[in-house]
Amino acid sequence: MAFPFDPTFGVLVNLLKASIEDNEHEGRGLLARVARVLPLVCRECALLARDDPSFGFLMAYCAYTYQTGTRERYCDGLPSSVDPMRLAQAITGAPVRQLVHMSDLLEARRLKAKAIDKDANSSAWPEAEMQTIPSNLPRKVKAFALFIAGWHAELVANPRYVHHFKGCQRKGCARPAMVPINDQFSAWNPSRDATLAEAAYWQMCVTGSTTGLDQRAPINMAFCSRGCYCAVEREYASAIDLLVHLSKWKDGAGSTKRLRSDAAKTTSSRLYRAALARNVSLARTKRMKAYEHRQTQHYPLTLEDGRAMQQAFVDALNIDLGVLHAAAVVCELPARLRSKVVLPDAEMWRTEHYLYTNAVRKVRAIYKSAPSHGGIAKGDESWLGKVKTMCMHIFD
Repeated sequence: MAFPFDPTFGVLVNLLKASIEDNEHEGRGLLARVARVLPLVCRECALLARDDPSFGFLMAYCAYTYQTGTRERYCDGLPSSVDPMRLAQAITGAPVRQLVHMSDLLEARRLKAKAIDKDANSSAWPEAEMQTIPSNLPRKVKAFALFIAGWHAELVANPRYVHHFKGCQRKGCARPAMVPINDQFSAWNPSRDATLAEAAYWQMCVTGSTTGLDQRAPINMAFCSRGCYCAVEREYASAIDLLVHLSKWKDGAGSTKRLRSDAAKTTSSRLYRAALARNVSLARTKRMKAYEHRQTQHYPLTLEDGRAMQQAFVDALNIDLGVLHAAAVVCELPARLRSKVVLPDAEMWRTEHYLYTNAVRKVRAIYKSAPSHGGIAKGDESWLGKVKTMCMHIFD
């Protein structure tokens, strides 16, 4: 028989509240951890936590007191039930606060939580009477909630607030999110350099540039917390972003093993035949036909976005095929005509996208100027004939 967590979970939460109210630090960290983990592993506890309006505020106070979790986005450390915008709506006449860097803002929260927690006199903190803050909270937790509400109200009073904040872009979430700034988030892991370099190649195929930002990519969207970002990123990578799956289709079915086993003989012609097999295989999949009507749980996908992303995927496939088609033609020419030409001749050639920037742009110009280029190219399109005619100019 399953162990009933009601009222056990409620008793645990009350013990944690009493520990904070009585300024009793011994054992409080363990209580806070158990209260945080149980709703993650037990559905009954999750429902009990959701039904208790005070639970989110309690976890926010403990998160900043004990520094649990990551701190990269505006609402990191605040459970989904704690909305700074909703809290701030109860405050009127707030002074203007200057916008600060994300790390400074999160550090200010941490220092405030520490200062409140270290004060042995709980009664020194006034009772916060706000409709948006539950009344059954310890004074210290109320004081921390009031600090979050006041800080956000002061940010809202700044005329530049609308330029630096927007609503979280995860479906169903409306908490405030600070607009991403490149230096505000963690740097890329060096082990992903090859993946990023190849992604830059595919982006170049789609846009003609490696420096532009894809506004539909989660890394360039605004999210209130890391939890929202990770939920959207997982769904985007697994079911939305077709370009992500090019890594496993790029060499065609079964060709990757052959290229690896005989890398010394890898030529542009073989890479072109592999890309052609890839396109023919993908053209048969039903995935492409149903993509526009996909329903998402977290990612804000509209019908227009679906069509644009599907067309970007097709464009990337076709331009990649065009580059390899031109390279295959040049590869068959006498050595004296191609002595100074750099051609794709390795399985991972796309990671060196900077060598083929001009070639991609020239093929892309030919492709875009074609009267019809809607579907996946299979090798007999008229624009590929023009690519063949201008192959030496493409790789000059």
